Amino acid sequence: MMFDCEHCELELDPGKRARFLRMLGDAFGAQMEVVAVLEMGSFAKAEAVPASDIDTRVYVRGSSELPMNVLHKGDVQVGLEAFQQQADAPRVQKYDWWTFNEPSYRRISDELGRSISFGFIDTRYASFLFNRLDAYPTPEHSMLFQSNVLYDPREFVEGWRTRLEKRVFPSLVKLYEDQARRRANRRLGQHLGPAPYDDLKLQDSGQVQWVAQAVRCVREAVGARTYAENGCFTFRRPEVLAYVRKHFPGTAELVEILYAWKCDPNERETIRREFVTGSSSVYARFQELTPRVQAVVECILGDSH
Repeated sequence: MMFDCEHCELELDPGKRARFLRMLGDAFGAQMEVVAVLEMGSFAKAEAVPASDIDTRVYVRGSSELPMNVLHKGDVQVGLEAFQQQADAPRVQKYDWWTFNEPSYRRISDELGRSISFGFIDTRYASFLFNRLDAYPTPEHSMLFQSNVLYDPREFVEGWRTRLEKRVFPSLVKLYEDQARRRANRRLGQHLGPAPYDDLKLQDSGQVQWVAQAVRCVREAVGARTYAENGCFTFRRPEVLAYVRKHFPGTAELVEILYAWKCDPNERETIRREFVTGSSSVYARFQELTPRVQAVVECILGDSH
């Protein structure tokens, strides 16, 4: 099968998709039904390379229990308390990431020969959030739109996309702008912390972590800006680059370099090789570029209100 940077093999291979859905069903058991699956990672953003993971969001429907988002320790579940206070709210059961997701992730990835991760949310909780985005702004909204649909026989995803498309919620505008700034000012800088190289990691896919974070900073800033403008996200690589060239031409050269380091096979390999053989020079280059990337994010977001 020829590689496609915009569509993962679960989209392109019905047989592999069926195996993935079967394994998800086995992982969740009889108490939960898989309703829809999205690919929300690098394939959806047209940034994938052959070694890229497949990152999925799984919508399930619980029977007697309500499984919530599978999240890392310390994350907050938006609106959960209000959801539980509803008269007809089902009983909530939280699943720990490491005891549930990690073993399932390993089994699925090993059998399918591809790193495939997933997080999940019950459709009842998701619908509660989608109906109350002003009160409970949540990244679930961006996952809904910035993704490729792998499985949606009941049109759960399509139904919510139709209802929410082009609707601008002020609470979400603030969420996405804050998210972009936080990633640029904190997450990006974390990979250049006081202990050199501790957080400047080389991922299994061969991607240097700083590069992935830098591209994500720019993409999230453009997505936040375009959502504020018209209720739609610009998030795929060709459209992000076109938007930057048109509206912020002074930043285009740097943004193009960042995307090349992440997505171009030759540029990506060059950065990887330099990092492996002499990471101090790469580290110094990223140190110099970090404030420039942060400035690009502020330039894009600057007058979005």
